[in-house]
Amino acid sequence: MRVLNSKLTFSPSDLTCFHESPYASWMERLYFSHRELAPQPDPDDSFNSLLQTLGDRHERAQLRRFIDDGLTVSDILSICDKTDFALAHQTTLEQMRLGVDVIFQAALQSGSFAGFADFLIKVPGKSLLGDYHYEVWDTKLASEVKVKFVLQLCCYAEMLQQLQNQT
Repeated sequence: MRVLNSKLTFSPSDLTCFHESPYASWMERLYFSHRELAPQPDPDDSFNSLLQTLGDRHERAQLRRFIDDGLTVSDILSICDKTDFALAHQTTLEQMRLGVDVIFQAALQSGSFAGFADFLIKVPGKSLLGDYHYEVWDTKLASEVKVKFVLQLCCYAEMLQQLQNQT
């Protein structure tokens, strides 16, 4: 959750949290809006920190493979700060218009949803951008597909569709 343009905005991760546990989602919302009234979140534990570190390495390894394959890659968060979502979103749109092959940590927004997709991959096909469009790719360390991962991808794909109006 974040406030963008004075409006509460949710991420695809917030949506999956609600899908898994409406109660946990409401507790996160309470903590976001009224920290003094909400129970404090559990502290990070070493296992979750390890998983986060391994997940980040996995993302970076995929990014390295794209670079090694000779694709043009734009890392949005190396261009602008994650805390300035408006700038990250504008930068993502600029990189899409330029036709960069791979956009890493693409900032997408539509309506009351906004977030950072792991990768946008350029593929052939007509869109508002020209003779190409983008697909969302996500990296996970899971050995099987989970509903929450598909839900996140669908949310990012919907945001992306509204930007490029693929035909």
